[in-house]
Amino acid sequence: MKFRRPLLFLLLLVVLFAGAWLWWSFPRRVDMADYAPANSIVYVEFNNLAAVADAIQSNEVWEAAAGKPATQNRFMNAAARAGIGPLPAVLFARAQIALVVVDLTTSEENDTLKVRPEVAIIAETHTSRWRTRGAVVEAVKHLANFVYGASMCSERSADAEYIECSIAGGERKIVGAVDGTLVVIGNSDNAVRSCLEVRRGVRPSIHTDTELVKVRSHVESNNTLGFGYISPANSAKLFSWAAPLLMRQAPGNQSL
Repeated sequence: MKFRRPLLFLLLLVVLFAGAWLWWSFPRRVDMADYAPANSIVYVEFNNLAAVADAIQSNEVWEAAAGKPATQNRFMNAAARAGIGPLPAVLFARAQIALVVVDLTTSEENDTLKVRPEVAIIAETHTSRWRTRGAVVEAVKHLANFVYGASMCSERSADAEYIECSIAGGERKIVGAVDGTLVVIGNSDNAVRSCLEVRRGVRPSIHTDTELVKVRSHVESNNTLGFGYISPANSAKLFSWAAPLLMRQAPGNQSL
């Protein structure tokens, strides 16, 4: 009897410690709008990738094409959200994602006007840099090879950990940056730098847009899987670019 009491007490301490560790390890949801530049033309966020995947797989069209989805292991999902398990599963369970279009640029090539959006994917991984850095490097390399073909990649350390892949003699590139638990991947230095400066408080975030806050408060609920926003000013700007292109004219006529 005397031996059981210390054993039970020790067991209780282990259970309490494990519970406290799991509670501390579970990611705290952040507002992804705090990472997006205030002048972003387009802003889209997804705060629960697993829920989005479940919703897609539960769709009737998906089930008809691919059959019923495999049942999810709740224990494995909970372990991944606590940071335990293979890195891809951990990142998928813990990460919040936002996509922003920070600018539209034009260039002429063989009498053809090309419009290129500067896009960045922002991921709050809720996972330490030492663990995510290698995965980000491999992801950027695979993405560059898939989009551009054989690419040259280089890594550097500055205010963040960077990986850059581009084609020899070309301007197109993919840039990735790891800053703490935040990962930013964009198709230009400006797109990535803009998001990092917002994170560091150097420039304002889109969260300062009162219209965004108002709209999101009206549409968000416990069942909301994602949210997208284009400000009225940027809606007009997009139209002034898109409409002339449809009519085979040069874009950018603000009066339109």
